[in-house]
Amino acid sequence: MNKKLRDAMFFFFVLLFIVATFLLSLYAAGYRLDFARALKGRVLQKTGTLILASTPKGADIYLDGKQAKSSGSIIFGDYATTPAKVKNLLPKEYLVEIKLDGYWPWEKKMMIYGGQSTYAENIVLFKRCIPTEAEKLMADSCLINLSGDLENEEILKNLESKIGKSEKIKTENNFLFFFKKNGQISSYNQKNEEISIILDEKINQEEYLDYLPIEEALFVTAKNDSRIELRNYNLKTNTINTKINLPSSWKYQLSSNQNNVIAAYNPDGQNLFLFDSKTLSPRGTAINSVRYWNWLEDEKLLIAGDFEITHYDLKNNSRWLVTRISEKITGLAWSKKKKYLIYTTETSINSIDLYEGSGRITKLLEGSKISQPRLDEKAKTLYFQAETNGIMSWQKIEVQ
Repeated sequence: MNKKLRDAMFFFFVLLFIVATFLLSLYAAGYRLDFARALKGRVLQKTGTLILASTPKGADIYLDGKQAKSSGSIIFGDYATTPAKVKNLLPKEYLVEIKLDGYWPWEKKMMIYGGQSTYAENIVLFKRCIPTEAEKLMADSCLINLSGDLENEEILKNLESKIGKSEKIKTENNFLFFFKKNGQISSYNQKNEEISIILDEKINQEEYLDYLPIEEALFVTAKNDSRIELRNYNLKTNTINTKINLPSSWKYQLSSNQNNVIAAYNPDGQNLFLFDSKTLSPRGTAINSVRYWNWLEDEKLLIAGDFEITHYDLKNNSRWLVTRISEKITGLAWSKKKKYLIYTTETSINSIDLYEGSGRITKLLEGSKISQPRLDEKAKTLYFQAETNGIMSWQKIEVQ
C-alpha cells in the first residue's frame, strides 16, 4: 500500500469520525436528519419522546408496525418494553401498538411533536381467556360497602350465625353492621355482640325500601301510603334530622361516594337523584334514562342507557357521550382502582379505555345472554351471568 493511499484512507476515516461524532452529538441532543423534508429546507429536525406504561408491565412496543428499540440504541440494542421512554422520534403521527403474549393488544394513533414528550401511562391490557363456572360468587355477596381485607363470604357466615338470614347487610366499618329482617332495620355491634332495633315497619306503619349508613346517620327511603320520603336519621338520638319527598316508586336503591353524596336510583323510572348528605339538598337536576351507573370519581359518574354510555360531571351538571353501541347494554362494571370500564351486551363482554384510548373498545369475550358484570375487589376477576347449552349460570374470566 503506497503512501498516497494510506494518507487518503487516513483522511477518510478522520472525516468519517468527525461526521459520525457530529451525528451522534445531534442524536444525543435530540435531533435527527429527516431527508423527507429536504425539499422544504428542513433536513435537521428536533425529535420528540414517547413515554409509555402498561398494566401489566413488560409489553412490546411497536411504532408503525416496527418494534421499537430501547432509548440510547441506534442500530443495535434491546427492544423496548413497558414502561419505556422511546426517544429521538421524528415529529409525525405514529400507530402505537402494545403487545403481550396472552393479552389483547392495545393500539392508538399518537402524535409526536419536536422537543416534547407524549404520554400514555395508564394503558390496561386484558387477558385472553376462556370463561369458567363461578363456584363461589364473591361479587354476589349481599355485604355492601365493606372496608378492610376480610373475605365477604367469611364475614357473612359469621354474621348469619349471630343474626340469622337477612334481606340486606350494610356497613361502613368492620364492626357495626346494619341489616333488615322481618320488617325491622337493626344494627349489630360485633364488639359487644349487641343487636339494636332502629326502625320497625309494623310499629311505624310504613315500608322501608332501602337504607344506607354513613358515619352517625342512617339514610332511609320510607313509603307511607303513596308518599315516599328520603330521611336522614340520627343514630345517636334515633330522630329524623332532615327529610325530603321523592317521586313515587316501589324501588329505590341508595348509595354514596367518598364525599358522601347520596344517590337514590329509581330503576322503574330509570332516574337517578343526587343529594347532599348533610342537608339532603339536590345536587344538580335528576338524571334520566339511567339503566346502569357507577361512580367514576367523587364528582363524576358513568351512566349507561340502552345503547349509549355517557359521562356526567356533578360539579358542572353536564353530561356528554362516551360511546354509542348498536346492541343493547346489559350491564356496567367499573374499576376505580385500575381505571377501566367493562360493559356487556347479550352477546359480548367489552372493555372501554377511557383514559389512554379515547373510548377505544376491545371485545374480550363472545357468548349468549350475558348480563350483570361484577368485578372482584382486586379488579382481576370478572363475574357475569351467561347461557351455556341452554342453562343460565354465573361464570368468570380473569381480566388482569
